[in-house]
Amino acid sequence: MVDIKYHYESTAPDYDQITRVSGYDRVPVRLVSVFQQAVSFTPAMKVLDFGCGTGKLAQAICDTGADVEITGLEPCRAMAVQFDRRFRHHPHVILQRGGYTDHLPLPDQEFDAVLSAGVFDHIKITPRVMKEFMRVIKPGGFLAFTYERHSRLLPKDHIYWGAGATYSHQDSYVKACLEQTGAQVLQHQRMFGYFYYHLARMGLFVAQKPV
Repeated sequence: MVDIKYHYESTAPDYDQITRVSGYDRVPVRLVSVFQQAVSFTPAMKVLDFGCGTGKLAQAICDTGADVEITGLEPCRAMAVQFDRRFRHHPHVILQRGGYTDHLPLPDQEFDAVLSAGVFDHIKITPRVMKEFMRVIKPGGFLAFTYERHSRLLPKDHIYWGAGATYSHQDSYVKACLEQTGAQVLQHQRMFGYFYYHLARMGLFVAQKPV
């Protein structure tokens, strides 16, 4: 995985406004909507918002009215400050610092679901990475995330674009990485839109860990 926390230190105070203008706001909402179609939230479900940033994904979950416990995991101090301001008085949302390392700072089988929007764009997805996320998910739990994808005409499984520490991946490769952990893919959707001031191809997976 890639440590990208310094990319967001300077933009954190204006991040919410930037993402409203750039069109990214609809990505966390779309992820939550697709997750609900495939799974739905259940009362007291423990959810990890991986790379929670200022809390856009956590807010989208809260806006559904679901009675769940959300842990936001974020390595960037400035982004964590914004998250804390948003949810300081919310009884079921907590913040934990940490994130983009080869080992998640979390115990085994801690969460019913891990959701992540816009973070796997900065991670080189491998079977080992998928296995690490599955480690913190309970048997029968779920992993749902967005990622940047590239055309099948490009022969590589993944491409590192450099700018913004961005990776893109082939859909079939990401699916294979999930399946190598034994996970079952429940949903896969493609998005093509104007995100962050450029046309981008995004993908979205919802997968279930075996029982």
